[in-house]
Formats: sequence, structure tokens, C-alpha cells
Amino acid sequence: KSSNNKILLVQDRLDSQKKIVIKQFNNNYQFSQEKQNEIKALQDLQHPNIVKILDFDQQNILLEYMENGELFSFVEKKALPENIARFYFKQLIIAVQYIHEQSYVHRDIKLENILIDQKYNLKLADFGFSVKLKKQEIKLRKFLGTKGYMAPELEEQLPYDGKKVDIFACGVVLFCMVSQIPPFFKASQCDKYYDFFYQNNQEGYWNYISLKYKKVFSNEFKDLINAMFNIDPELRFSYEEILQHPWMDENLICTQEEAQEFLKQIV
Repeated sequence: KSSNNKILLVQDRLDSQKKIVIKQFNNNYQFSQEKQNEIKALQDLQHPNIVKILDFDQQNILLEYMENGELFSFVEKKALPENIARFYFKQLIIAVQYIHEQSYVHRDIKLENILIDQKYNLKLADFGFSVKLKKQEIKLRKFLGTKGYMAPELEEQLPYDGKKVDIFACGVVLFCMVSQIPPFFKASQCDKYYDFFYQNNQEGYWNYISLKYKKVFSNEFKDLINAMFNIDPELRFSYEEILQHPWMDENLICTQEEAQEFLKQIV
């Protein structure tokens, strides 16, 4: 439940063994717009790693039930080893790739908006801030997102490329999965952690983080995160570059069974 909507879990009237989620929205204009954004996006976007819309009416959206809840709930209890995080991060990036190829941007990618289904696969949810880009539309000017996941250009309220801010948020998700801590409080020069990136001192950042939190990261992981956190959106990685990065090597990704077993142990 949040200030703008309420989530209800109910039995399907047509199948007593099946549960569905009802997302109820407040009636004011802002949240009505978010509801319309979500309905349009979920109707257009059909993908194995995106939550399915089942039906809707004036106030409610009916969604498939994700039995294992938010990815946040797992990460809150235990950091994921890089091989497990790699499995889920690939599913996330493939979902984002599909969204972007359909000319959509999400604009609120975070651990709480990533759900885990019965088979322990990842599904991206909550498309209330999403928008379908118009032809020739390069820069957006509506500043949306969640603090801690927002790219520096959003923090500075500059016109931005929606695809690049999605990639930045994916980098925050990946960092949190592996470290169990946020990489910074906000992507601003006044943040002592993100300021390392403004100073182009990524090595100093990793030394500081590793010492302060007693964390060990692979060099490939650090290199990928650096590329996703680049302060310059033009130099920030695209999903194609992420998928081709050495950290994403297919031979290093765990199996579905290994990922499932690891998350089961956390619960």
C-alpha cells in the first residue's frame, strides 16, 4: 500500500486455486494519469519478464500474482553472490531492452518494482511513471523517479534521455543486489559517495566503499558499474553494451535451479 494506491490479493472468481492482485488507485488527477500510463504500457508490453495485466476498470488494475514478492525483500535479508545477481540482472536488462525497443521508458526501476514469480524468475512491474516516446522525441522534461535511483541529470533537472536514466537505475539495482547497500544517497556532487564519479575518481570510490563496508567486488563488476554510473549520459552504457560486457559472460551465469535454490534459502 502507498499514498496513491492500495494493493489487494484476492482469489480469482473463475479459478479458486488462483490468486490475482488488484491495484486500486486514488481518484485525483495525478494518480489517474499514473493508472492510465500503467494500463497503456502493460497492454502494449507483453514479455516473460514483465508483469501481466489481466483486466482494468475506472479505479482498478488486475495483475497476475507474483508469489515471491519484491526482489527488495530478498536483498534486504542477504546480498546475492555475483553469479546469482548476474542471472537476475540479465533478466532485468532483457526486459529493459524489450521496453526500449518498443519506444517505452520505465523511469522508476528499483528493487521494490522488481517482482519474483513462483518459478523464481524476475518480472518488472509498476509502470505508472512510464511513457511511450514520440517519434523524434529525444529529451524528456518531466522529472520522475525515486531518490537514490535517479541519474544525475534528473537530480539537476536537465532535459534527459529516458533510456539512459533507466540504465542508471539498473546499475543501482545491480549494486544493491551484490552489496546489500545503496551505492550513494543521491547522484549529486553534494553526495560524498557519488562525488567520486564527478571527480572521475572511480578507483577512489571503490577503495572507499570496500574499506568502509568490508566488501569485495570483482574487477569486471566494478568496471560495469562504473560504465552505468557515468555522469555523462552520452557515455553511459546502453543495454547492448551491458549484455556484451565481460561480467555478463554466459559461462558465468548460474542456472535457473541454482538461482531458485539460493532465493529459497533466504526465505
